Amino acid sequence: MIGQWFLDRVKELTDAHHRLVITDTQGDGAFLLAYLPARRYIVLTASKPSEERRVRTEAERDYREKNVIFYTTIPQKKLTALQEYAATCGCIVLDDMEAYIKQTLHVELGLHTHVDGRTLLLAAKMSRGRDENWWRGIATGINNPLQPAQLITDFLKNPEQFAQETDSDVYAVMQEEACKIAGKPKTNQTPEVLATEFMASLFRKLLDGTADSELLDIYYAMADSEEMKEQMQAYIDGFTLPTTGWSPYTCHPDHPFAAIDKVMFRNLSEKMKRNMGIGEDQRFIAYRLSSKKAQRYKLSWLKEVQTLLDFNIGQPHMISSLPQLAEYYRDTFAPLDTAMRRIYVEWLNEPEVLRPVQEHYETQNKLLLGAWFGLTDRYEQTQQGLLTKMLAHGRNKTAVIVCDGLRLEMAEAIARRKFHSGITIERTTAWSKLPSVTSNGMSALYGLPSAIGDSSAKRQAALKQEVPDVEIISLDKLNSSVTAAKLVLTCGNIDEIGETLQMAGLAEISGYEEKLYTAIQQLLRMGYNDVFLTTDHGYVITGILDEADKVPPPTGTSIDERFAVSTDPVQCGLIERNDEWINGSYQYYAQTDKPFRTRGKYGYAHGGMTPQECLIPAYHFAEKNVKMGLKVSIANKAELGAVTGQFYTIKMMGTGDSNNVFESERKVQLLFYREDGNEDSKSSILRIKADAVLDFENTMNTSLLKVVVIDAQTTEQLDVCVIKKSVSRDLDDLF
Repeated sequence: MIGQWFLDRVKELTDAHHRLVITDTQGDGAFLLAYLPARRYIVLTASKPSEERRVRTEAERDYREKNVIFYTTIPQKKLTALQEYAATCGCIVLDDMEAYIKQTLHVELGLHTHVDGRTLLLAAKMSRGRDENWWRGIATGINNPLQPAQLITDFLKNPEQFAQETDSDVYAVMQEEACKIAGKPKTNQTPEVLATEFMASLFRKLLDGTADSELLDIYYAMADSEEMKEQMQAYIDGFTLPTTGWSPYTCHPDHPFAAIDKVMFRNLSEKMKRNMGIGEDQRFIAYRLSSKKAQRYKLSWLKEVQTLLDFNIGQPHMISSLPQLAEYYRDTFAPLDTAMRRIYVEWLNEPEVLRPVQEHYETQNKLLLGAWFGLTDRYEQTQQGLLTKMLAHGRNKTAVIVCDGLRLEMAEAIARRKFHSGITIERTTAWSKLPSVTSNGMSALYGLPSAIGDSSAKRQAALKQEVPDVEIISLDKLNSSVTAAKLVLTCGNIDEIGETLQMAGLAEISGYEEKLYTAIQQLLRMGYNDVFLTTDHGYVITGILDEADKVPPPTGTSIDERFAVSTDPVQCGLIERNDEWINGSYQYYAQTDKPFRTRGKYGYAHGGMTPQECLIPAYHFAEKNVKMGLKVSIANKAELGAVTGQFYTIKMMGTGDSNNVFESERKVQLLFYREDGNEDSKSSILRIKADAVLDFENTMNTSLLKVVVIDAQTTEQLDVCVIKKSVSRDLDDLF
């Protein structure tokens, strides 16, 4: 505010005379000149009589109609050439800044202050952007103008720039405070060196757990600032972790070093390998994750390790039915599978570290499989015709995303993410047809009775026979040109990546969680009231696998990764199912998640009989209420179906209640798409009102276009029309 008060006084005087003298014998008030807008004021400086004459001549010659400020370090009583201006136009005296600031506070705020002059001057220099309440705190001694943490943080953002733009007194105070807080002697250093050494001291104190609250305030201000993200990373990258003198269990929990978390995980792995206690590791992870500070430096896989270590298996042996097991897997076990999948992604390249952790997970999984295989004699698939049922169940516009190889735990991870409050999620599950492979599961989903001899064309034809108006496209082609009331979107990348890359593909598979989450939200915004998510089958992650872990193949059978087939029954001690399949009608499944002993790399596999492969999502994401708002429709669709000439007009009609705030008007946008579904063009944002018609004129530059009217804010589709060029003779060129 001191700058604003100064500027107000300058404006008051120059508005009357266009000339003003400012005297500042000590130079302490020079910082106030920075508040003067260059477009409004010309500042001319004089420090001796000869310069007085020069600046006066310059002002009268070059700036006759401009506001001129004469700034001088000559006392008012000793002015010569500028004395007349000082006497007749006005003079602001800054010779004693303590007196000037105290007088200003008294005039503007009615306050008398006994704060010392140095503190007041520093406060004035640091007061840009501060309000009256801040100055009241300074004047009464309640607030310290220095605020070292903020000052040092501002310096660390850009040391060189801070040094160049900051008053020398303020910089000196900042330097002194930085050295004191860091526990280092004050020396003459370049700004960059000072910043680097300060951060190194901060990092060392985080490592040994001795960072005090003042140092932590500075660290948090940087670590949690989006603006300082790059600079903070540069400080981290420039710091070398000492080889000794620290432990991951005594570091401050908000430290920014990924290497420390990896040391902890390696320690954890070694303890598991030696059957040692891991309580220290659990406490460290819980302590680290409980703080909401420095979140960007807390690696996401740490949360998965916490899930793994804290997992409570419950009582799966008490489960007595397949519906109970499905519910148990979905609500209790699925997060563990998600956690282990993500741990695999992070630690795949260090198998010696990963193996003990994998074995810890497998202990839990064996308890689940023990309960599961006691129920498999009751297994019946419920996948048949699922797409038809979903499309029939939906209201108005319904979309079904059909994935190839989506584990239930992935669908569950998506469902547990944040959706807006108007969305309900029904987490229904189904059992896949066995063997749980793509051709079998997809055939069942689309309604074919058998997978033998099927193809994607046959599947789609079967579905269209049941639902004639359904449109089937790849999920990759989803955009606002898609307007079908019944829509199926296929996503086959998950299984393809897993089978091709095995364990190395898990990172890409995890990326499909985000893709599917985004697609569901996009469909809901586009006006699809019901969005379903399902798949043909899941898969198992066999992880680090030795030959000895694989299952010996039964004699006389044709072997796939996770199941065997025979034309005649064989005695092999495996689960037998009598059901037609390629190469025979007897299927055999091992009571494990490990593959049969065949050649090939393993890590990702399916076709077997575990919940991870057979239990599939049939999740339903639904908009609870129909969206309110002005109804917008295209009124001249018939005319647009046969456009003659180069130009055409789209007439949009708004239907609603002009007295209802939700229905009185709406902002819309027109999106134009070519036959291949790619965007051709789009309009600007248009505003349409109730009971009004809005014309939009456009040029016909192709024979066929689809125009989609969307809500400009929510992207909800409001209406659609196909624009066709008439095949009749174009008469425009005749006139």
